Amino acid sequence: MVYRGSVLEIAKEHIIVLTNDCNYLKLRKKGNIEIGKEIMFIDDDIIKDKSRGYRPLLIGIAATIILLVITSLGHLGLNFLGGFETFAIVSLDINPSLEFEIDSDKIVRKVNPLNEDAKTLIDDNMIGITIEDAVNIVIDEAIEKNYLNEVNNTILISDTVIKNKSKDIPNLKKDIIDKIKENEELQDINLVYIKSNNEDLKEARKNKISIGKYEIYKVVSKEKPNISIEEIKDKKISEIVKENENLVKKDKIKIKKIDKEDKSDDKKDREKDRKKDQKKNEKKNEKRNKDNIEKEDKDIENKKDKKEKIEKIKDNEDKHDENKNKAKKEKDEEEVDEEKVDEEDLKKTKYENKKEEKHDNKKLEENNQKKKDEIEKDMDKRDIEKDKMDEEENKSKAHRKDDEKNKENKDSDKKDRDDKKENDKSDESEKDKGKKKTIDTQRIKPGNQ
Repeated sequence: MVYRGSVLEIAKEHIIVLTNDCNYLKLRKKGNIEIGKEIMFIDDDIIKDKSRGYRPLLIGIAATIILLVITSLGHLGLNFLGGFETFAIVSLDINPSLEFEIDSDKIVRKVNPLNEDAKTLIDDNMIGITIEDAVNIVIDEAIEKNYLNEVNNTILISDTVIKNKSKDIPNLKKDIIDKIKENEELQDINLVYIKSNNEDLKEARKNKISIGKYEIYKVVSKEKPNISIEEIKDKKISEIVKENENLVKKDKIKIKKIDKEDKSDDKKDREKDRKKDQKKNEKKNEKRNKDNIEKEDKDIENKKDKKEKIEKIKDNEDKHDENKNKAKKEKDEEEVDEEKVDEEDLKKTKYENKKEEKHDNKKLEENNQKKKDEIEKDMDKRDIEKDKMDEEENKSKAHRKDDEKNKENKDSDKKDRDDKKENDKSDESEKDKGKKKTIDTQRIKPGNQ
């Protein structure tokens, strides 16, 4: 069974949903979920607690706002619970315009209305069915609400494959067109089908226009550069195709007539078919009106129940706020006491730090003085050693000078002795010569006698 509900709370492993019949359910968390989002889910998604069930205590003002928004805005688009990878986007324009997001099995996972009129065509049954069936539901709704008629008789469909990991790509165009052909209610309806791509999809999103109309704009603007995208956006598809039919053919955008009867057919048969369809539509309208009345009555009852639940939520919120304020006051008082204690501790810490700093400074000064004394002592020692070395050097120099002087004196004495010796030698030689001469003289004298 498929259910609908609005997301009220998001936890790590689960979400809390308020269903249309005002029941709170806990569901398994799947994919990207936002608070306030309307989702659809099945029995397998529900977490069945063994306890009495989930009863939210503090849902808060946000829940009230969410309920009011959902009640006042109505259909803003439907999404199926759980993460899924969008396989393709299929847009449908009549004017209304809407988009379907489908998975790789062609199952509709999300429906997005692109204008106000499209919101009236969205049906709960579209989620979870094939794209071709969903397109047919939209067409039936459009006929019933007179968006499709003899004058406005053109449908524009476009598809864009977003991601395709499978080798077997489904032929969306063939499947959709074949299904439309089975619709016996369609008469004199033109279908324009255009294939698109991801780049054009981005541009269409940027300009807030359906992908199909954006493709039409690309074709028309080539021949009519002055036409604006806003003109295309606001016009009905039948008007655009009629005004630019030659351009559509030129760019090979296929226009297919579906179940179009020949104009030469008998008018009576056509009238008979029209009356038959009219009766069929009247029965449908009658049934829908009856269903709408029953739904409205049920909605009134639901609103009453919702109002009572909202009031309970508000009461719980008020109690919560009161308890919260009380707890806050107690916490503030505790913080004041803690601040006083902290202030005394801070003063004590400052004093101790100052004392410790003073002691450290004194110790540092003592160490510095000690180092200074050691340095001075070392310098004195070095000076004494230097003086000693200088003294020894001076002594050494004096010794060397004395040695040199003694050597000079010795040399001088030696020289003097040598000179004296030489002189003595010379004197002896002279003396010997004189003696010899005397002897020779004495020798001569006797001979003369």
